[in-house]
Amino acid sequence: MKMNEMNFAEYEETVSALPKQYNLVLDVLKNLKFIEDSLHADRDIFNIVVTMYQKTVNMILSSKNNKDIMEIQTPEQWILDGTQAPTIECKKYTVAICDHILMTYGFNPIRIASSIEDGIYLKYQNLIINKTMEIEVYNNLFISGMVSKDKKTLTLFNINIDGVQDFTPLIKVFSERDNDDKIS
Repeated sequence: MKMNEMNFAEYEETVSALPKQYNLVLDVLKNLKFIEDSLHADRDIFNIVVTMYQKTVNMILSSKNNKDIMEIQTPEQWILDGTQAPTIECKKYTVAICDHILMTYGFNPIRIASSIEDGIYLKYQNLIINKTMEIEVYNNLFISGMVSKDKKTLTLFNINIDGVQDFTPLIKVFSERDNDDKIS
């Protein structure tokens, strides 16, 4: 499910699962809920406010991710052991992938790091259903991804730069609830 297709209860559920430092986000959402209740039937204005909020947050996250990716350092010991630092092309491609996943699906990485396999590592966490998505972008611009739950691999994903950048199958496994994920 894409971020802009969620209703308020789903937003609240998602945000309330975040660590305490994200309480500000929940407060903003509660204020948006108050605005929505106050406007009654004027959902158009409410939807505009929510969309503006989402876009602002996404721009802030995108800017931070871009900075983090472009400043990635490879540990010196890895370089001595033969690992290549991420190339500028790899960094730019990773920025584009990160932005695509954030803007299209609303997922932001919880970890951005150099990969021991000559590239960049991205880790995403779905706290609601306890799934992890890991993506590696290699210096040759190949991409691999994996979704896991409780240390069990649910799906693997491989693509090269000439392929279609369709992350939908990977995101679908990452974001969908299994039968045992139902909230009571």
